[in-house]
Amino acid sequence: SELARLAVAAGEASGERVCVFPLDADYEAGLESKMADIKQCTLDGEADHILAARFLKRFTNDLAWVHMDLSASSCSGGLGAVGTDLTGFGVAWGVEFVEQWLAAHAASPAPHR
Repeated sequence: SELARLAVAAGEASGERVCVFPLDADYEAGLESKMADIKQCTLDGEADHILAARFLKRFTNDLAWVHMDLSASSCSGGLGAVGTDLTGFGVAWGVEFVEQWLAAHAASPAPHR
């Protein structure tokens, strides 16, 4: 999709690693719950980032959307050269993503509501 390509391009431009995860239908079974209509995550960590995206997909109908998993936005004791628990992961990507999206759609007329 256009948004997936834009998300990856923004990751490359910002230096933050971004990839597109599979949203295949066989992941749907992982959202089944004995207590609720749908699970939002698993306790065993099995493909939790993919299940989060499948969860969101149920509510987006045919709208284009991006799920940015920010589980790396904090890491106890720091992460790599970052000596704090807060890494700031996703901030540079988000700015780049919005800038690229705006540039790509600057000539497009505003949608009518």
